[in-house]
Amino acid sequence: QMCIRDSQRRVREESWCSMQPAPTEAEEAEQVAPSSQVRVMVRIRPDTAEEVDQAKAVTVVDDHTLLVSKAGRTITGDFYHVFQHTASQADLYAKVQPQIEDVLRGYNSTVFAYGQTGTGKTHSMLGPPEFNPENADEPTDMAGVIPRACHTLFEQLSADSQADFMVLCSFIEIYNENVFDLLVPAPTEPQPSSRSMEPAKRTPLQIKADVTGQILVQRMSQHTVQCTQDVLGLISQGIKGRVVCGTEYNAHSSRSHAIVQLVVERRPFEDSSGSTTRAKLNLVDLAGSERWRKGDEGQHLALSSGRVDEMTSINQSLSTLSKCIAALTEKGRTHVPFRESKLTHFLQDALAGNSGITVIATLSGTTDAAEESFSTVGFALRAKKVLVYATRNEILTSAGLSSEEVTILRHKYESEI
Repeated sequence: QMCIRDSQRRVREESWCSMQPAPTEAEEAEQVAPSSQVRVMVRIRPDTAEEVDQAKAVTVVDDHTLLVSKAGRTITGDFYHVFQHTASQADLYAKVQPQIEDVLRGYNSTVFAYGQTGTGKTHSMLGPPEFNPENADEPTDMAGVIPRACHTLFEQLSADSQADFMVLCSFIEIYNENVFDLLVPAPTEPQPSSRSMEPAKRTPLQIKADVTGQILVQRMSQHTVQCTQDVLGLISQGIKGRVVCGTEYNAHSSRSHAIVQLVVERRPFEDSSGSTTRAKLNLVDLAGSERWRKGDEGQHLALSSGRVDEMTSINQSLSTLSKCIAALTEKGRTHVPFRESKLTHFLQDALAGNSGITVIATLSGTTDAAEESFSTVGFALRAKKVLVYATRNEILTSAGLSSEEVTILRHKYESEI
């Protein structure tokens, strides 16, 4: 069986794992490889019919530079890539794909979309609301990062004649600071309302550190998958339980952070060279930030108590994510507030360094959304200053250990469990 018992393995890290503030430009040119940087991309969503004639606050200068301007205030940013509103899903994925392929070499990877509600995060990560990828043999034109990433992984794994593989899939959401498994049936059927399901009737999961210090979600289900269709079938199942609601900005607004996690284990055949690797891929669709007031006149939104709780939770978790990113870029900073939110606690392993990271920052180009665009670009500029040093996760099986080492490891893990 491909899954090797914890008591019979140990992870050998081939490079130092850490996360440090970005150096000066001179230091960066001398010491830092581009692959060590958080890759930050910005995508401008197309205008809606109502926005076509509205004034624009976002100007794309070239494939790497944009500026946001309103009322005498201007912010300019240089990024790994800037996508015009005409960019296709395939254009976006072409820039993300190298991060996905790193998983096949044993490196953890994380891709997440960040931005105001209604700017196309779920569209970028999965596809449009009416898109059903379950039976798609090939990614369609409208398929987002997640279906395309699955296709890349299984296509390359299937073509690998030197090794066997195992892939495990999990799908969770973080709603109102509670973690729920979207692949475990809830005790009630979905209700015919603006919200997909009553979260209070589901059992929240706990985020803990395992015996090696790695972050895990207790009792999170893992499902063995053999092909892209298996993963997309599970996602289609899980989406039905995700909390969504119509808002002033988006008729299908996600009210939770959703995370698809794929664990890929590659084990060379006995007559092949190389080592067994086990890496995680986190594909994260964040809930969107949202204002309490609407329009330049600052009119308060009429909100229910449940909606207030949702917005408070979403904005606080995104604020904590921003605080963690800011802390990671401060020289001499020893404390990073990962545990102030469930989102950053779950992403702690990735943000703390042992993962390649790609950020897709999504924007609306209109003047009405300028304040949110200023905020999103500010977050993107901070994120690109963070450096990651991902390690290659090799597994040494009992075949590579002495009997004494196996006994010691078995006793160690059994005593800690």
